[in-house]
Amino acid sequence: METNDLKIFQKIAQLHSITETAEQMGYTQSNITSRLKILESELKTPLFKRTNKGVEILKSGEILLTYADRILDLIEKAKYEITNKPKELSLGATQVITKTHLTKLLINNNFNFTIYTRDVKELIGMVETFVLDGIFINELAQNSNLICIYSHTEPIAWFKSKDDEIFLLQHKPIFISRNKQCPYRKATIAYLERNEILGYTMVEIDSLDTIITLLENNMGYSVLPIQLLSKQLKFVNNASKLDDIEINLYVHRKNEDTMRTIFRDVL
Repeated sequence: METNDLKIFQKIAQLHSITETAEQMGYTQSNITSRLKILESELKTPLFKRTNKGVEILKSGEILLTYADRILDLIEKAKYEITNKPKELSLGATQVITKTHLTKLLINNNFNFTIYTRDVKELIGMVETFVLDGIFINELAQNSNLICIYSHTEPIAWFKSKDDEIFLLQHKPIFISRNKQCPYRKATIAYLERNEILGYTMVEIDSLDTIITLLENNMGYSVLPIQLLSKQLKFVNNASKLDDIEINLYVHRKNEDTMRTIFRDVL
């Protein structure tokens, strides 16, 4: 029993006419008659009685119509739920980008996200092997299978506790990521070298949350995105400006067209 045969049967029952059914559904009358005969043959019983005015539904037809209405209604509901189901994306990012960018995507878009927080090398491998749909990283991906479909810059600054009135890098430790490829670490070291600052203490820490907690408790300084500004933290406006960090979204080249369409609605 085909779904389309049920639709034809349902329409005949509504219109009481094979001719009008054919006209409304865009079929020939012979095609409608043929499909109805197949249905009646399958059920081994007539469904309509032919009259001079059209057709009248029989008891067997009334029983089938009850189920046909339910079946076709369920199919339409299934189509609607599938069509309107929130899109699912698997995304990856570094610790900082997860905190500053991916959380906003989760809040502001009707998408189901699976979020992976990894280092850049692992993220590149995951999108290359199609584990992830896309990755947000703050460096250039040296991989021919990946392509950047979106990028923007984020301003960074020196952060300290709101209770710290004096910004003196020799006075308290400077917190940086242990990852030597971290752009915030690189920006910190470049700043210190460019301004010929000496006598400071540098502490390497793996966790962004740990760095933020230390800053909030007035334990030191760190270079972070301005988007991390909070009630407990403030950033320092320096005469020697820190260069903005570039955030890039990479996807696999084979998925480029699909991902461009999806992310056009997300970003």
